[in-house]
Amino acid sequence: MTDLQKKENWKLLVALVQVEPDEDIFPVRAPYGLDGDGTIGANHLSSKRELWFTLADCLASQQLTGKPVTIRRAIIFSPKNAQPDLKEIRIGDGIIINPQKIDLYKSLIELRQEIKRQRDNSTDLEYDKLDIAQNTIKIATNATSFGIFAEINVNDRPEDEFVRVTGACDPSFLHSTNKVEQPGRFFHPLLAATITGAARLMLAIAEKLVTEAGLEWAFCDTDSIAIAKPEGMPVEVFYEKVDQIVGWFKELNPYDFGGDILKIEDVNYGLKNPTIRKPLFVWAVSAKRYVLLNVKNGDPLIRKASAHGLGHLRAPYTAGNPAPGIPTPQVKLSKIGVQLWQHDLWWTIAKAAIDGKSDHDLKFDFHPALAQPAITQYAATTPKNLKWFDNYNSDRSYWDQVKPFGFVCAFYARKFAEEDVASTGDGKKAESKSVAIRPVGPFEKDPRRAAKMAFDRITGLAVLPKQLMTYQAALAQYHLHPEDKFLNGDYFDRGTTLRRHVFAKEIRYIGKESNKWEEMQNFGFDPEEEIHYGAKPPTRKSISYALAKIVGAQGLRATATEIGISRTKLTKLLENELVGCPAAFLQRISRIAVAINSRKNRENEQDAELMGLVKAEIRKIGISELARRLQVDPANLAKIVAGNRALPRLLRDLLRAYFGAKS
Repeated sequence: MTDLQKKENWKLLVALVQVEPDEDIFPVRAPYGLDGDGTIGANHLSSKRELWFTLADCLASQQLTGKPVTIRRAIIFSPKNAQPDLKEIRIGDGIIINPQKIDLYKSLIELRQEIKRQRDNSTDLEYDKLDIAQNTIKIATNATSFGIFAEINVNDRPEDEFVRVTGACDPSFLHSTNKVEQPGRFFHPLLAATITGAARLMLAIAEKLVTEAGLEWAFCDTDSIAIAKPEGMPVEVFYEKVDQIVGWFKELNPYDFGGDILKIEDVNYGLKNPTIRKPLFVWAVSAKRYVLLNVKNGDPLIRKASAHGLGHLRAPYTAGNPAPGIPTPQVKLSKIGVQLWQHDLWWTIAKAAIDGKSDHDLKFDFHPALAQPAITQYAATTPKNLKWFDNYNSDRSYWDQVKPFGFVCAFYARKFAEEDVASTGDGKKAESKSVAIRPVGPFEKDPRRAAKMAFDRITGLAVLPKQLMTYQAALAQYHLHPEDKFLNGDYFDRGTTLRRHVFAKEIRYIGKESNKWEEMQNFGFDPEEEIHYGAKPPTRKSISYALAKIVGAQGLRATATEIGISRTKLTKLLENELVGCPAAFLQRISRIAVAINSRKNRENEQDAELMGLVKAEIRKIGISELARRLQVDPANLAKIVAGNRALPRLLRDLLRAYFGAKS
């Protein structure tokens, strides 16, 4: 730890290492959740194959586990002289930076710090102007110090073409795809990897210091950690220990303005007297989904909140029509980091927690506008988006048409019955009740009018307003969102989450994770927009076999719905063993097979955890009493507990409700 307090040693971390993971803690991307969508978590990793990480990641693991990582190879990189053709740049009011002599990133951060100092000492009239200026510098700094080195641009091609996939662990191979990735002008994966590795090392050091001090932590963000006071610890002792942790990082500050690089945020201090610390509480749901608050007279006073998972929704109401019963924010919304309706959502969640109410059935009906259909506003920036409006545009004048880059609306479909599907003119239903609707519509400010103009972007059929999900329904589980990458992070789990132990079975190569991220947030996850290269080129026969296994496991209807095709078409594909299918479709089937397998494994894990609770409860009260409480047959329950009968869905739901109520 002492060596890591010396600034000069951090310059030696520009290295990539090949390791043999054995319960070491590394960033692991895997499909942790039931949906099969990959995410990255710092978890224990074991692998029979050697894998590559940054040297900083190895040091981070050693700090957290107490044991060194087994390293097989290391590649160290060192910089050469500066490029001779670098030119001076001008920033702001005459600030000139000569990159041959001055560190660009250091200068930008020091400039931002000065603007923030001026902002905090300014009047309300100047505050917003200076806040925009410091945010502009922040964006420029992030882009030039990291973003440009990780830039990948994805080009959609009209037909599949072969690309060469190169990874660290396997020989390169050819792959057929219509999504071709082009590196940005300054693309430099080594710099991108070592920058993020160093950031993870900083957080690992902070986590270790917190643990050694006998403290707890609620969550980590990219460059911050929320330290929590353990139950029973005096506040003065807590503050003293936090100050010691902050002080540890002081020697690493590379900037001229001095001070701490792990800074205690302003939200820890009172609003009226910014020199006195006030008790700060946190409600942490999952990654980047949290609220920080004070409690005043039994009510939450929101200091900082996340809009993660909310930013795609259009504001259902504004300050001109506030929510009745919810106090006006006492902190500027720009400082909190959310819009008014998002503040009110967090206020409602926090208020229920303060009052000791269950969050299982929390209803977000604090404003009448939340009963309206949830709307996302987006721009039609691609030919694919614009084509959805061909029918809409066909009988309208040019001025009334949806145009390229014009705003349009997207909605969210609720679960519906067959009779809810809008019919065509000849009385036919919209394809099948197993095919979900995908509602969109032209731009309209009035939510009621917008809902009446909604139609299915696939079929072109009208969508009824009652088929659209309301804000209340869209937000119903916002505060229960699972943190799948950790244990004890499911919907109704509470308390401390734990790192998983991941056993690597296979390495799969992927492309840009954020490809069409905004579009997928607006219209839902689309596996075809993800860039997957797989572990190796799959054969048509192996994919056909996998598809047949999926159908055998979950049935023809469910599989057809998941793939997005009719049952008739799926039957023909199976009969012909996928002969003639395009490469993109074959890749899609492969991904769905992986997702279903991951989901099944996760369900088995959850059932095992549930049966563990059942057996513990039986030891306490007996199987007859448990069966009586559940209103089930004790003989059948005994067979299920003994493993002689599968756990039925109905009993699974009963058990979850039973143990959820007990907790």
